[in-house]
Amino acid sequence: GAKARVVAASGDETLRTTVFDIARGYTWPQGYTGRAVRNRFAEAWYGREDALARDEAARARYAEAAVQGDADIAVVFAGEGIDLIHAVEPAAAILARVIREAEAVLARPLLPSA
Repeated sequence: GAKARVVAASGDETLRTTVFDIARGYTWPQGYTGRAVRNRFAEAWYGREDALARDEAARARYAEAAVQGDADIAVVFAGEGIDLIHAVEPAAAILARVIREAEAVLARPLLPSA
């Protein structure tokens, strides 16, 4: 579910938030946030982080959703670079493409310097 969410989302659908850290019981110093794909849980609690910290039932529901892999509630950390992801591919395929592209760049003649 998380991989499909990343492929389907755009960078505009991400937000910097502490909601998921609070839900998971992590405490970070002020100003440190994570960037994640917006989902129903983030929409419900963004701007209401103090209330989430006090809501044990909401944090328990989050924990269950995380175990179930429910990407509409559980965090899918992703940055704005998700705009560059169009499919889920095996690492070997990605590596082969990167090598081909690098070889093509290296094979180009150098431009004369001005």
